Amino acid sequence: MTQIRSGTVCRLVFAGMIAGSLLTASLLVERPATAADFSAKSLDFFQGPLVNDGRVVGLGGAYVSIAEGVAGHVANPAAFAVRPASFTNAWFDWDVGVSQLAAVGGDNDLDMSGNDGKGDSALATQVGLNAKFGRFGIGIHGVTQNHKLAVGEPGVEGVVGVAQRRWEVDQSYSGFGLGWAFRDGAWVVGVVIGTAQATITSPDTTAQIVKFSTALHPSTFGLLWAPRRQRYRVGMSLRLPQRMLQASATRVAKLGVLTIPESVQMPGQLALGASWMFGDRQTNIRPTYGDRELKPCCVKAGDLRRRYALVSADVIVITSVHNGIGVRSYLDNKVQASGESAMVAVRVGAESEVLPNRLQIRTGSYFEPSRFANTVGRMHWTIGGDVRVTAWWDWRISLVADFAPAYQNFALGFGLWR
Repeated sequence: MTQIRSGTVCRLVFAGMIAGSLLTASLLVERPATAADFSAKSLDFFQGPLVNDGRVVGLGGAYVSIAEGVAGHVANPAAFAVRPASFTNAWFDWDVGVSQLAAVGGDNDLDMSGNDGKGDSALATQVGLNAKFGRFGIGIHGVTQNHKLAVGEPGVEGVVGVAQRRWEVDQSYSGFGLGWAFRDGAWVVGVVIGTAQATITSPDTTAQIVKFSTALHPSTFGLLWAPRRQRYRVGMSLRLPQRMLQASATRVAKLGVLTIPESVQMPGQLALGASWMFGDRQTNIRPTYGDRELKPCCVKAGDLRRRYALVSADVIVITSVHNGIGVRSYLDNKVQASGESAMVAVRVGAESEVLPNRLQIRTGSYFEPSRFANTVGRMHWTIGGDVRVTAWWDWRISLVADFAPAYQNFALGFGLWR
């Protein structure tokens, strides 16, 4: 029988202990999964930075109590029936507006998730139209936001020469609105009957798409109090939370390397706002709606005094979502909780017409709360203006910019001059 020396035994035991320790340590270390499981999660359909008309963005989003024109549809549905001061004695009035906001480049951390440098771009477009017949108003509005993210194949991120996968998520909501003015326009109510949609598009050549949507339903309610011949306004808007499910009859479980989430959720929102008008310009003028004689308190069209300074402020409460995850982290195949608790946003803005009937300028600031536990929020500064251009009608050409840490946004829009 071969004898084994004691020194050899000790060396074998020592080597075994080291190997066992290394094996145990390797089992305890958390290894990144090649495909995260999102099947029980919901995409948090939250738009932190302002996505709206140029006038609204320029005022830092403080528009709930102004609620005029197409710009007010999303902020306060009472806008469908609110008469701007420049149109006080006509039975029929209308408004149209289109705007597009672009955040392009890897330096933008669009949702404060910490995923700056991951996004190729985000593009938001909206269009609205309304018509007013006496005290009644009706219109349509649509907003869409597109996120693009370039990600390398699992395990080869950053390798030179490896093609990047460009995933896309589109979020949109649209519908039609109704409004009615009471007590000669001192009180105005409105509602949006709409639907929300979201799509996830794969980077494959087949461009596979998974769609989520809600049924058409009353989604947002608005109220405006504009006491006659007073300089202040008070507004309120309530948007109900919405849960979007897959639109196809057969649920899609995976799209490429991504597990498809159970749903997409839009949080609810309650907004309260107030504004005050300084200067020569009349505000809260009593409209005649074209069905009665013009009273001494009213102003003829074209006689409106143009010089003014308007200040406004909004406070917004945003609800939480269940099992929410961030859009940017989802496209990067990572589970990052989003919208776990309710939050509060504050917005302020100021506007003036520096060249009568020709040029309006505005500026504002707003606090964007974070949907993620690792950040607390950030302050934005906005600036913008409208120039009047006459071609058949008087049009406004709008430019606006929105700046914040790790974020910058620029918008161009047009609509009717008021």
